[in-house]
Amino acid sequence: MPRVITFQRKRANRRIVNEPDLLALLSRYGTVRVVEFNSSTPFAEQLRVMQDTGVFVSAHTSNLANAVFLQPGSAVVEIIQVCVRGASGCVQGGRVVRKRRLGG
Repeated sequence: MPRVITFQRKRANRRIVNEPDLLALLSRYGTVRVVEFNSSTPFAEQLRVMQDTGVFVSAHTSNLANAVFLQPGSAVVEIIQVCVRGASGCVQGGRVVRKRRLGG
């Protein structure tokens, strides 16, 4: 059975700026399906897509919650941006590397 790679896009925030390059790379390893679930996407459709997925690729977002519906033996690739801004500053490798002032 060919491997189905599902890339779950999130345009509102944390989008992948070089998405075309990523999709080209992924296509070398299997059939790539791009999905963008939202609140109007029926749950049954989301479940069907995830159960047919061999490799699930997504940016570090709430999209990854759908990973619980993958079949045993499936893989998850989580893309994390280089610098994640938290309330206390820029976090890299679990430590704050640059603080910012809050509230102004």
